[in-house]
Amino acid sequence: MDASLILKQFQIPRNCLINRLVPKKVLYEHVSPKQRKIVQVGLNKLRWMYALRTDNTNILAYRDASCAYPVVEYFIAEIEDAQAVRELALILMQAILHPMLLFFTWGDSLQLITADYRTNQADPSKLVVEKLIQSHIYDSGDDLHAFIQKQTFHRQSLTNFKAYYESVVSNMLREKMEIRYSIKLPKTINPVMLDEQLNQIEREAEELQSRIKKADQFNIRVSLQMRLHDLKIQKQNVLKQYEQQE
Repeated sequence: MDASLILKQFQIPRNCLINRLVPKKVLYEHVSPKQRKIVQVGLNKLRWMYALRTDNTNILAYRDASCAYPVVEYFIAEIEDAQAVRELALILMQAILHPMLLFFTWGDSLQLITADYRTNQADPSKLVVEKLIQSHIYDSGDDLHAFIQKQTFHRQSLTNFKAYYESVVSNMLREKMEIRYSIKLPKTINPVMLDEQLNQIEREAEELQSRIKKADQFNIRVSLQMRLHDLKIQKQNVLKQYEQQE
């Protein structure tokens, strides 16, 4: 899948275009030996596609005590397969100091990965990735129209770069959940908060399933299974609550 053609449809201002290959040796200066091996094996190409700055977008930089968004940058990473996506994303986002929207492509698949950033308190010039946030994985047979529409430049908040980045993440998660759960979210719903709520339920469910497998006593297994059943009902109720009524 040619990610550059998809990004072109986002209608990002032409003067933001960079379209430059990033040599791996540049990344090696900012990674550990173990991370260098992951990059060597897993990353085919990294292309810096767009750099959104105040002087080419009129979007204001943002900074407060906890985070800084001086710019927003778009990158495309071509990889062999999806196995190392999260590891590579974390390495690249920590090696490149600016908030980035990172598009991974492998075979006929595409995935956008973003991050929740905060400022490094020991060195305010650096950012710390709190967590990675992943989009739906799109294949060549998928209809990308809705995804592209949600990611176009003028559909994002242009107040400042933090607001811009967060609107990209919000639109990405909205699309992901609508596909994953076959629902239509009302515009009034915050998809970031909903995603975290559902992820928390799913994490607890996974932990319970692990405990059920290890439980030796019948009564403990029954108690854990009842709690797991309650979580499934809770998740269903959350989704029903957020479904858009036709």
